[in-house]
Amino acid sequence: MNLILKKISSILTIILRSLFQLIRDLDGLFTWVTTFWHPKDPIYGQCKQRGVCCKNIAVGISKRMNNSVPLLKIINWWYSFVYNFTLKGWYKNDQIMIYSCNYLKNGKCSIYWRRPLICREYPRSKRIGQTTMPGCGYSLKQKDPIK
Repeated sequence: MNLILKKISSILTIILRSLFQLIRDLDGLFTWVTTFWHPKDPIYGQCKQRGVCCKNIAVGISKRMNNSVPLLKIINWWYSFVYNFTLKGWYKNDQIMIYSCNYLKNGKCSIYWRRPLICREYPRSKRIGQTTMPGCGYSLKQKDPIK
C-alpha cells in the first residue's frame, strides 16, 4: 500500500512539474514576443561556459511582493519546483532573490536545448538592470581598442 502511494505521488509530481513547465514556457514565449518592441543594448564578448550565471540567478521582485511573506513563499516554490532552482539568498533591500540552478552539471547546463527564457536572455534583464556576473565572458560595454 505504501509503495502504491509513493508511486502515485511520484507520477503526480511528474505531471504537475510538466504542466507548470509548460506554463513557464508559454510565459517565456509571451515575454520573448515583447522583445520585438523593447530596445536591446548590444552584448559583447562570449560565454566562457563556467556556469557563473547558473550559480547566481537574480530574480527581481516587486515592492509589493517583497513585503509579503506568503507571496515570497509562492515565488520561491515556483522557482524551486518549476525551474528546479535552489534559493541562495533573499536581499530584501535590493528586492532580489538569488538562486542556483540544479540543472548545472560539471559546469554545463544539462537541459541547454530547453533551458528557460531567464537563462536564454542572460545577461539581458528587464527587471533588475543590466549587468554581468564577475567571471562572465559577456560585457554590456564595448572594450576600448588598444591604441
